[in-house]
Amino acid sequence: MDKKPQLGDLIEIFRGTYQHWGIYVGDGYIIHLAPPSEYAQAGAYSTMSVLCDMALVKRELLKVVAGDDDYVINNLLDDKYKPRPVHDILQEAKSLVGKKLKYSEYAQAGAYSTMSVLCDMALVKRELLKVVAGDDDYVINNLLDDKYKPRPVHDILQEAKSLVGKKLKYCVFRVNCEHFVTNLRYRKAESRQVKKAGDLAIGVGVATLGVFIVGAFISSLVKEKRNQ
Repeated sequence: MDKKPQLGDLIEIFRGTYQHWGIYVGDGYIIHLAPPSEYAQAGAYSTMSVLCDMALVKRELLKVVAGDDDYVINNLLDDKYKPRPVHDILQEAKSLVGKKLKYSEYAQAGAYSTMSVLCDMALVKRELLKVVAGDDDYVINNLLDDKYKPRPVHDILQEAKSLVGKKLKYCVFRVNCEHFVTNLRYRKAESRQVKKAGDLAIGVGVATLGVFIVGAFISSLVKEKRNQ
């Protein structure tokens, strides 16, 4: 990129299958919302990192885990396999509490578990643009300047810096890295990536919408494995 970014500029980094976003804060640094699979040259490889991450085994009250959601008893494979002795089941289950396991070895819940993986926490980081971008191309892209008036640069930087080090809710569809920076610059949290995927999928039909968006974004915007 030949043009030098100015304070408060939005930086679009091309990861191949998606774009990562940050906001320029001076001296070569950007502030960005970084989920664990977001790292330089992530591209399609982050698809597997999202689905093959770590999960913590917990012992919690059923009513707390379920919240307001419905639940049922469902020993769904009893007609296919003989259950193990109850003592063995409980002993192994209790021995695993507090351990981190590969999520991909146990996650077979389909589209719903995919959504839960895509809606997680992300860390706000201040890092050198050249480090975040790596070998990926990037551009200055204040994409909504013709639609909204940018906030004063002082306000953008002050808020961005106040968020560094904080963990925020992250969801590919509602609060991703692009939503984060557009909210800082314009106080309008919008994501062109999500909108484009949704618009294209409408023509395919409602049944295809979820599959299309997950396919387009599962490799995106989720989980930075560097420097956590």
